[in-house]
Amino acid sequence: MRTETFKTVMALINQDPLTPSQKDVITGGNPDELVGCAEAAELLGISPITMRRIREIPRVNTTRYIRYKKADVIKYREARTW
Repeated sequence: MRTETFKTVMALINQDPLTPSQKDVITGGNPDELVGCAEAAELLGISPITMRRIREIPRVNTTRYIRYKKADVIKYREARTW
């Protein structure tokens, strides 16, 4: 890519702010979204059984299932990554 083209594209990106739907795509959606055990385990790269054993992540008890806030799972992942 030519330098002029790159600079033009970057200028256009800087002029046009992101829409809320674009921000959701980039950040992974609503941070207060509740996810199940399997999806939370997938975010952490562990098995669902191990996910159930982790007590440091706050749980949201619904009538039948245990859910986790997506933001809490991501915060836990970032705290454990070095």
